[in-house]
Amino acid sequence: MFAAPAVQWHAECVATDAVVQVVAVLGLGEAGAIISRDLVASGVTVRGYDPVAGAPDGVVATGSDAEACAGADLVLSLTTAHEAEAALAASLPASSSGSRPGPSSAGSGSRTWP
Repeated sequence: MFAAPAVQWHAECVATDAVVQVVAVLGLGEAGAIISRDLVASGVTVRGYDPVAGAPDGVVATGSDAEACAGADLVLSLTTAHEAEAALAASLPASSSGSRPGPSSAGSGSRTWP
């Protein structure tokens, strides 16, 4: 159904010298499932968490937001607005820096800050 992903997840996508190898996807509903499948198809390891939806084929299912985020090079938050704050609070302990994300994490469907 989907063509090969047009984006290769290399350094230029995240403004760093490192290649993105592990992506955490928080929320595996419609958008999360589609994005996760495309990432897996492009060779990225995807660790996902959703308290309701199951993980798509190829996605490593985890038991919590924090578990999905642990060791991830990139975290995509695709939860509903209602769940966003709780998911953020649950995932912060796994942050390697403990700092707030920059402006690129703001926007529709992203985590909100208390």
